[in-house]
Amino acid sequence: MAPNLDVRIGQTGAYGNLDVRRRLGTASTEVGGDGSEQTRAALGGTTRLGALYQLTDESISMPIVGLLGRVRSLYGPGGTAYETEATALFGKTLVGGARPLGVSLNVGTVYRFDPAPGERTTRYLVNASAGQALARDTALVVTYAREQQEKAQPDYSLVQVGVRHRLRDQRAILGVAIGFGLNRNTPQFQFALAVQWELGASN
Repeated sequence: MAPNLDVRIGQTGAYGNLDVRRRLGTASTEVGGDGSEQTRAALGGTTRLGALYQLTDESISMPIVGLLGRVRSLYGPGGTAYETEATALFGKTLVGGARPLGVSLNVGTVYRFDPAPGERTTRYLVNASAGQALARDTALVVTYAREQQEKAQPDYSLVQVGVRHRLRDQRAILGVAIGFGLNRNTPQFQFALAVQWELGASN
């Protein structure tokens, strides 16, 4: 869109019972009833619109620094909720060359509009990753994600291991990952697929 400015549109989804969807951040609010909605599998998701601005370039001593702001709607059988997110992103290449090794750290806060009774208005999130290039267009990525949940529950805490591959001709990135929860309030196992398109990117 402009120098150092990217506009990002995203869509996520999760299939499972209400508890699983809430822990994956794709359910908006608890539903009432006799509890059958808690165990019945259903689809939930989020739609995201945001912008990423790069503040600095990487140097020998300084990391890349960026700011990400976005709005998102969460929907599912429990209803719809709306949130804003502001995140600071830091990235640094530790080893250069043909197969570089890099690390990143994202620290942010989430604000929920019109929270339901018992839900937090603001929450924090932390995401730390390390990526090792396996080939020119393929990288192994290990990520630790931690996020305060919207209700008075232990933080979401997950380790994820995956592979990302860039299709240069199609300007797309494909990803596959598995995740493992670190506490009882996080899914014990997660399998994720991701597709990212770079519209208007230069070769």
